[in-house]
Amino acid sequence: MKKLFENWREFLDEGMKGLDDVPEDFYIEIEEISGGDNPYIIRLVQRGHERDHEEHGRCIVEEVDAEHWFARAADERKQLMTDFQAREGEEAANKLEEICEDEYYDIYQDLYTMHVFVDEDFRGWGPLLTDIAMELADEDGKWIVPAKLVGGAGTEGAKRIYDFYLKNRSDVVHEEIDRSCWGYFTGDNLDDVEEESFKYLYRKDPKWLVHGKAKVKIKRK
Repeated sequence: MKKLFENWREFLDEGMKGLDDVPEDFYIEIEEISGGDNPYIIRLVQRGHERDHEEHGRCIVEEVDAEHWFARAADERKQLMTDFQAREGEEAANKLEEICEDEYYDIYQDLYTMHVFVDEDFRGWGPLLTDIAMELADEDGKWIVPAKLVGGAGTEGAKRIYDFYLKNRSDVVHEEIDRSCWGYFTGDNLDDVEEESFKYLYRKDPKWLVHGKAKVKIKRK
């Protein structure tokens, strides 16, 4: 049975797996899905007889429906701008709107988020699936946003994942979310989010996707 990728510290203690660690009878499958909400499903697969392959881990990369979030925030945005103008004046309010539309609109409408699941006996493979998701985001010119900011649960396991990427992975690019413009577009106040690592966008330069063993151990379909 799959369980949510919850105990991040145990994964770290076991050491992150890489393509060099993938056993001979295993491979990483990247399923590309066009026209849907989930552009990628990344699987850790064990080969079986004929088509009887077994999946031991999965990372679902989900495209964020930015138009939905922006439309949902219409009333909140109007009230936010009214309050901001009352405090800071019309010129400052116009400047904020200009900055958000010019500098952040394209970023916040091109986001992925992700959900990672692994079998309990394969916990060390979760970080590899997560890394590949971030590399696919970079390949597509997008960012990964923590799911809590776009309707997800924001579990303790997710917090551990993003805490680690923010604090311990220099190879992962993270971009702090502009609080004012995030509120302008979504109607949500990031100050209400306790988890600091949830206030960033993430992606990473390809490593595993261009690894020497990628042609053998990664299958794209």
